[in-house]
Amino acid sequence: MQPKRRYFKLPVGANSNDYHRNIINVKVKPEFLNLLRNLESASDEVSEILNYLEIGKIRPVSSGKGNRNRNARIGNPSKIEISLYQTFEYNGPINIEKAINLLYSTGMVEYAEPAYVEKIDFVPNDSLIAQQYYLDLVKAIDAWDITMGDTSVVIAIVDSGVDLNHPDISDNIWKNPNEPIDGVDNDGNGFIDDYQGWDFAGALANNQQDGDNNPDITKGGGHEHGLSVAGVASGVTNNVTGLAGIGYNTRIMVTKHFADDQPEDAISYASNPYQGVIYAAEAGADIINCSWGSTFRSQFNQDIMNYVAIYFCVFVVYYLGISWFFE
Repeated sequence: MQPKRRYFKLPVGANSNDYHRNIINVKVKPEFLNLLRNLESASDEVSEILNYLEIGKIRPVSSGKGNRNRNARIGNPSKIEISLYQTFEYNGPINIEKAINLLYSTGMVEYAEPAYVEKIDFVPNDSLIAQQYYLDLVKAIDAWDITMGDTSVVIAIVDSGVDLNHPDISDNIWKNPNEPIDGVDNDGNGFIDDYQGWDFAGALANNQQDGDNNPDITKGGGHEHGLSVAGVASGVTNNVTGLAGIGYNTRIMVTKHFADDQPEDAISYASNPYQGVIYAAEAGADIINCSWGSTFRSQFNQDIMNYVAIYFCVFVVYYLGISWFFE
């Protein structure tokens, strides 16, 4: 008896503003992984479907070249085979539901989903927020009598980017010790000159391929969300400037997911921040902060979170308003 073929339908209430156009996140069946590397060997039926979709780029979510020392240290192998997780880009004039169901019909994929748009968490603009009431709430001042953090502890801010030269942030920015800026991928992680993190969104919101090694923010508004989060996490403390970061001496790793050309009032990330989550884990972050989320549940994104938590033993701080994450 043939297994029942999966069928995809958009969640109730979802519209085209809730996912990235013509991008599908896919978990490939293990027996078809090699086929993706050599599509010319596909059957006539599969080739016909892929040609109809006008499949462009197929990209793994992880280069597989990241730092594995953490896993070797803790001896905690992941049950998630990250090489099976791929992003398909297609160019055909086909709606997302039909495109996903055509992929299901090939028999190659375990599941497929839209790349749902993630949006920044709300930050109030009240002037009193600068008084940082939360330092007393979380007993930060008492904690600093015990420890002021350590420069070896790294908090990744996967967000809209950070002002790398901000006087209350710059001294605590993480530097990649294995990646001098010389035009070469010295640490072999797939990112050239990622000395201070990575900009996954790049200059143009409609170009998923123009990322670069400069995760610095370019304007105000929503672009400053990552800066605000970074300041709370580990702004330079005891320097008579700005606010006091809870992490004190801990370092800030930056990934940027707002494109330079997005308007200042934008709230949606131009690139999938889960790319930043994987990057941060593989680069050695101890904590990953994700102050953003989507309304719609994603098994693909859940698997990525499970992967970094189990395989790299990373503590992920997630926006608590996203109820599906806790299902």
